Amino acid sequence: MTVNIEKVAAVERGSPDGRHALDPKMMSHALNHARRGLGKVSPNPLVGAVIVKDGHVIGEGYHAEYGGPHAETIALEHAGPEAMGATIYINLEPCTTTGNTPPCTRALIRAGIARAVVAVLDPNPQVNGKGIRELRKAGIDVSVGLLAEEAAHLNRGFFKWVQTGLPYITLKVARTSDNFTAVSLTDNRRFTSPQSLELVHQMRAETDAVMIGRRTAQLDDPQLTTRLVSGPDPLRIILDSDLRLPDNLAIFKDGQAKTLRFTAVAPSISTDWGEQLTAPRNEDGLQLDAILKELGDRGITSVLVEGGPALHANMLAQNLADEIVIFTAAVAADTAAKENQLLNRLEIPESWHRITEASSGTDRVEVAAKKNILQEIMI
Repeated sequence: MTVNIEKVAAVERGSPDGRHALDPKMMSHALNHARRGLGKVSPNPLVGAVIVKDGHVIGEGYHAEYGGPHAETIALEHAGPEAMGATIYINLEPCTTTGNTPPCTRALIRAGIARAVVAVLDPNPQVNGKGIRELRKAGIDVSVGLLAEEAAHLNRGFFKWVQTGLPYITLKVARTSDNFTAVSLTDNRRFTSPQSLELVHQMRAETDAVMIGRRTAQLDDPQLTTRLVSGPDPLRIILDSDLRLPDNLAIFKDGQAKTLRFTAVAPSISTDWGEQLTAPRNEDGLQLDAILKELGDRGITSVLVEGGPALHANMLAQNLADEIVIFTAAVAADTAAKENQLLNRLEIPESWHRITEASSGTDRVEVAAKKNILQEIMI
């Protein structure tokens, strides 16, 4: 997955920097607007736009739903005739193609925008660099690269999907303070903090799909919804290679969200709760790369893999994971859990880039990603 670095350099060469004191603040404002579309616009990217004139915000907007108006169009509507001679801040290069909406570049040119500050280029080959060139050809002063790393990370799912056809994979695990996946064999209750549970629900609301294996589905009977936060429920994906899960699990009965079950022993069919899909098998179980390709073909750009340990290990071993989130609780495992080998097998590889480490109630949360993922999606 690569963004054409030479093309980016060519786009930037010879352009005056023209940085203004307000630029970082306004780009941050545009990024905050873009985040409001999390979980709602896929497979489109997250885009926010802010229009400024004489030091004042006169228009702003974000892409709120797939097929709906783009951020630039909404911001221009808010600004009206005042957009003439103004500066627009956009976290992603404006589009040049006609799809569900007209090209944003033409709208900016027609409105008389004088200056555009863009965080990152769009990796889509149909757009990549063309939007910037079209604006400059029309006489608009364009600057590219402000808050690029933050902007690239925000759209990491879209960036990976548009270049590889595969979704961005985040592995999530909870562990005890001494690195076990359960506190006790006889007590299957949650051991992380209420704040961490709410954070996980927020993560679900910001991703396209959530995936678990058969054992996790059977032991925990999870709902995999976003009931603790405001946001859409993700697609629920269950890996059940031999079709051993009972029909009375919440994911098959609650009707809260669409569910896909992948199996190797039955044909693909539509059901009351979603779809059952046939997947090929290998020595480790279901063929994960084939499943991810199927999800990508369906426009799924991001997947949160919540468990279990074997699924996490296979994702890492097959180099399919892009990001890891580890919740470490303050409580330790009991002797029985330790004797039964409930050791957490998910660790952050040494070569990966640690993004954040913070507190969540009484827990510690670590987030890390592949170095090459962050480098390749940044300009």
